[in-house]
Amino acid sequence: MYLFETRVPPGRTRPWSPAEVSAAVRERGGQISAIYLQKLLTGERTDPTARYLRPLAEFFGVRLSWFYAEPDEELGAEESGQTVTLADVSALADPGVRQVVRSFVALSPPSRLAVQELIQAALRAEGKTAAGHNSLGD
Repeated sequence: MYLFETRVPPGRTRPWSPAEVSAAVRERGGQISAIYLQKLLTGERTDPTARYLRPLAEFFGVRLSWFYAEPDEELGAEESGQTVTLADVSALADPGVRQVVRSFVALSPPSRLAVQELIQAALRAEGKTAAGHNSLGD
């Protein structure tokens, strides 16, 4: 959702719709349906292939690698090539989440581990997983 919300078309305040992006990608010779984009945005579909990501990267004016985590001090990514879904990226649109990430990155490795363990304990106590779903599958 991040690119849809932050790459607003010139002259308007509302973000791109999946239908608008789909049409623009098709005009440029790509293939991606509005329904598929909507499923990516809601997290119903994850891990799109480069076949879909290339035209999206071109449309939004970002490098293809933008869709994948790379070693980056700001984000604290540990492994190159780790897939990042659009749902993951949309979480970063929240200013509170960005502040937590910036604070986390400033910590030492032992402190980061302690924070990760604390988060995992809190998730277990609430019956949730890191994805935010109930551990019973809800």
